[in-house]
Amino acid sequence: MKIIRLQSENVKKIKAVEIKPDGNVVVISGPNASGKTSVLDSIEMGLTGNLPVKPIREGEDKAAIILDLGDYVVKRTFKRKQGGGFNRYLAIESKDGQPVAAPQAMLDKVVGKISMDPLKFATMEKAAQRKLLMQLAGLDFAKQDGERARLYEDRTIINRELKNLEGQVSGFNPEEFKDAPESRVHVRELMEESQHLDKIVKEAMLHGEELVKLEEETRALRKALADAEKAEEVTHLQVIKHGVPATKARQRLSEVNQQMIDADFINRKVNLKNNYTEARAILAAKQKESERITGQLESLDTAKTQAIRSAKMPIAGLAFDADGVLYNGTPFDDLSSAEKLKVSLAMAMEMNPDLRVIRITDGSLLDSGNMAVIQQMAKDQDYQVWIEQVDESGKVGIYIEDGQVCAGGGQGERE
Repeated sequence: MKIIRLQSENVKKIKAVEIKPDGNVVVISGPNASGKTSVLDSIEMGLTGNLPVKPIREGEDKAAIILDLGDYVVKRTFKRKQGGGFNRYLAIESKDGQPVAAPQAMLDKVVGKISMDPLKFATMEKAAQRKLLMQLAGLDFAKQDGERARLYEDRTIINRELKNLEGQVSGFNPEEFKDAPESRVHVRELMEESQHLDKIVKEAMLHGEELVKLEEETRALRKALADAEKAEEVTHLQVIKHGVPATKARQRLSEVNQQMIDADFINRKVNLKNNYTEARAILAAKQKESERITGQLESLDTAKTQAIRSAKMPIAGLAFDADGVLYNGTPFDDLSSAEKLKVSLAMAMEMNPDLRVIRITDGSLLDSGNMAVIQQMAKDQDYQVWIEQVDESGKVGIYIEDGQVCAGGGQGERE
């Protein structure tokens, strides 16, 4: 759908205009403050119902807009209300005169971003340009970007811990504990064993003193006292009983005492070895976790790249990266004015697939080369481009002066 006829009365600076555009490019010309912009605004106001602060011509109470779109005729009026504000009325008729129910809902379905001026795209912030292109391509990475930011933060924390762990591990000298046993020396158990062995040794020594005394008595009474012989026999049995364990006890006691002396040194080695082993185990686990998150980040980035590559762009060669919009690999800001216009116009067309109408309010900035680009693209894509242009000659396009169409102006397409 395109505009076949525009009729506007008392809209902003317009008194009354009726325009039947001819061709794909409609130039609205005239001096400054003559009502040119009001003509283009009439299109947006008639289709969307969005009103500026002062939509009605000064001194008037009512404004009206009629847009003949071929299949439908849109009629919108608005009146001043006492106390401020406006009463608004909208009616749509089909080409056979039948009223359309829910007229604004019908318009909302066919009207794209009619308010987008292609020349304004060039002045947007890079982030805004990128966001708009993503919307046109049907790409929404808000969820993936949020997940990526979370994973990236998690990996940052883990990598910070890894750095600390690597410092801890590098601070160990394995030579200090290469001969350390697998377990610590339990000093308490050694002390208990030492006490037990000491008791055995002391008992053996006590019985040894009794043996010496009995042997002396035995030698004195050997012949006379049979009981002494019996006592000697008992004493030898006690020596056998206590002497052998005492010898082993003395040997083991010496070993235990040495182990207790060496315990601190050995346990320090064991502690170092255990700490080193534990630190390396934690380091390996953190490295594995960091690698897992890196894999997730790479998967997200791969999926995002694939989505971007498979997305349908408004114009061949158009793409974007983290910084902004690219055209044939060149950042948008570095493009020529003709390339910028080509990209911006293609995006505006993509945003208005059903109602094929585009407005350009700064047409005076366009040179002949840019106008040729617009002419060709509008013709190739079958769009209607309305352009406002400051010109006081009256020989360019539809000439507006004092809110009215003046005789002598052209009718639409600029050659």
